[in-house]
Amino acid sequence: MTQRLADTAIAAGALFACGGLFFIDATNPRGVMDGIGYSAVVALTSRFGKRALIACAIVTTLLTIAGAALGPDEGISVAGTWANRAFALASIWVVALIMQSHMELESRIQKSEAILHRHKAALAGMVRECLLTDISLDRRLEFICRTGAEALDCSFAIVGLRSYDHRSATVLQSWHRTPAPHLPVAGTVLEADPEHKVQLEKEFTVAIEDTEQNPVTAVVRRLARAYGVRATLSSEIFQDASQNGIMIFGKHAPYRWNEEEIAFARAVANLVALLLSSQKSADTLAALDLTDEGIYMEDQYGSLQYANHTARLLAEQGRDGPIFPRPATPLLGEHDEHAVRFGGRDLEIHRDRLITGGLIARLIDVTDRNAADAERLRLESRLKEAAKLEAIGQLASGVAHDFNNILGAITGFAALIAQDSAADSENHEFAQRILSASKGGKEMVEQIMTFAETRAVSHGVVNLSRALETSRDLLASGMGGGMLLEIRVPPAPLLVRGNEIQVGRMIVNLAANARDALGGPGLVEVGAELAPDAEVESLRTFSDTPTERLMGEPRPGLRYARLTVSDTGHGMTPEILDRMFEPFFSTKGRLRGTGLGLAVVLGVIRSHGGFCHVRSEVGKGTLFRVFLPLIEAGMAAAAPAKGDIGRVLIVEGDADAADSLSIALERLGYATVAVQKPLQALAAIEEEPDAFDLLLTGQQMPFMSGLDMIREAKRTAPGLRGILYTENLAGMTEAEALADGADAVLRKPNEIQAIADALEMQLRKKSQ
Repeated sequence: MTQRLADTAIAAGALFACGGLFFIDATNPRGVMDGIGYSAVVALTSRFGKRALIACAIVTTLLTIAGAALGPDEGISVAGTWANRAFALASIWVVALIMQSHMELESRIQKSEAILHRHKAALAGMVRECLLTDISLDRRLEFICRTGAEALDCSFAIVGLRSYDHRSATVLQSWHRTPAPHLPVAGTVLEADPEHKVQLEKEFTVAIEDTEQNPVTAVVRRLARAYGVRATLSSEIFQDASQNGIMIFGKHAPYRWNEEEIAFARAVANLVALLLSSQKSADTLAALDLTDEGIYMEDQYGSLQYANHTARLLAEQGRDGPIFPRPATPLLGEHDEHAVRFGGRDLEIHRDRLITGGLIARLIDVTDRNAADAERLRLESRLKEAAKLEAIGQLASGVAHDFNNILGAITGFAALIAQDSAADSENHEFAQRILSASKGGKEMVEQIMTFAETRAVSHGVVNLSRALETSRDLLASGMGGGMLLEIRVPPAPLLVRGNEIQVGRMIVNLAANARDALGGPGLVEVGAELAPDAEVESLRTFSDTPTERLMGEPRPGLRYARLTVSDTGHGMTPEILDRMFEPFFSTKGRLRGTGLGLAVVLGVIRSHGGFCHVRSEVGKGTLFRVFLPLIEAGMAAAAPAKGDIGRVLIVEGDADAADSLSIALERLGYATVAVQKPLQALAAIEEEPDAFDLLLTGQQMPFMSGLDMIREAKRTAPGLRGILYTENLAGMTEAEALADGADAVLRKPNEIQAIADALEMQLRKKSQ
């Protein structure tokens, strides 16, 4: 309203001024006015625009000329009057032209300010939308293309990424005011112009007013014609040294780009470069988060700048934030490596100096690798120990076998001498002494054979509680003055699978060894109990230490009884621990022992499927812990008694193989009958169907196969368990053999213990 009133007042003033000046000019003598003053009115009308300015200049020109004709003929001369009038006319049009130029300049400034404001708003919107919001890269680039093209009043915009060889560019995103099928979209590969790229790298932004008229390359003209483009504004996107991009704005008609638009295109390209670099950095950081190595960076003052996901997992939470693993010493050079233990993990830390003065650290979790290395070393140690003991056992077995033959001859001839000599003669006495010494040698051979595990002994159910009670008196009688013996007998039965005589001998040998280790007053403790599962599990990954040794390995899925024998003696050095189970090795001297006591213990443990852990420190004593597999109470009740495990009918075409199986199984406590022909076996079963518990047969037999015989035998004796023992199933699978009548399938050749285990399992199934 105020503006309108002001415009009205100025317009009225201009009209009044024109009228007043004309009246004065027309009524006064020549030389009084002569048109002077009209230029001020012209300047005043510039407020109403160019048309009003020109109109006012024309009107005042006419008034100036008219005033010269109407004014009184007085005053200066006519020539002077027209000279003044010419000056007034010149003043009017000079002022008009000046004011017109001012108005045009002001218009250009306003237009430029509007463009700058539009560009500024567009850039602000791009920054706000693309850098401050969490949207995908495609959506960000699409927003930039659309907003930039609208700000430049363009028909379309494209963001492309050059290939590494600079021969093509892949469209990352595009925007078209009027979409059409032939226009490039994201993923389109465009031909690149090397000359255009060189020009962009020099000038950063290249403006082409008309692709048909400007001197452009054939590639640029071909692409412009393909997409209907006449004017283009291209800017280079500087991403990194290896790969750049390009931003192109286009119009369908020729156009002269101004400086503001060129600067705006350059700014948009810089924003896209920042966006792509930011996305590349984000992708790099995301990839670092997926690595197994922990990575963190510190500045020169030790402040954390970055940590990936793995590093944050390895860090510990402190009062002031996360605490990352770091060596105790600062980084002095350009690089160092350290091994540390942090948060229960084994870590390798590799540190490198950054050019800014800070450092970058790589954390490699080597816990599993170290555990694997420790396990490998442990297994290698076990294998070496087992190989050494096996070699010693084979040697001892051979020596014992030969020595047994020699003893047989000595014993035989000594018995003959004793028979042929008078009872009171000196020769008879010598012969008896030879026989007595031979008996001791025979016992030594038996101990060697026990260590070497070459004697087939029957295994039944052994109650460790009863074995300790049985050994109590024998152990107590061997204790000297000042020696205390404490035996802890478990209240509940501890049942293991084994040989009662061998288990008793093992207890006596361990207690005797503990007694001898005292060397004077001291305490020997012997006991048995159920082994805690956690203790057995810890020994599964145990590695030898200077004061501890493990002989044998816990087997998964088994529960164990634990027999402990400890003493308060002088203990053993690591060197003695390494050799304590070797036969004939003794620290007692030749007069006090043969060195076979612990060797026999190890043989018993191995033959019973157990293992042994020994801890000994010099001056503190020794603890033996023997672990033997338990038998559940129900299994013990179902197991046959010693010497009457089960009755087995063996059908084997080879006589030697049948005899060897029969003898081996008899030594393990089975009652066996061996035949070579299936018809003989069927006849024996038909004669007495309940005579046998188990049928052990091959598959390739004369007259009928092993499976056929098993089926025929079960018709007569339904409770009979049939076991197929063969090296060839004749094209059948084990599952098919089981479905066709066999209760179990064993592959030839196989160890006798494996065969016995299979027979034992079938006996348990038969008794259920």
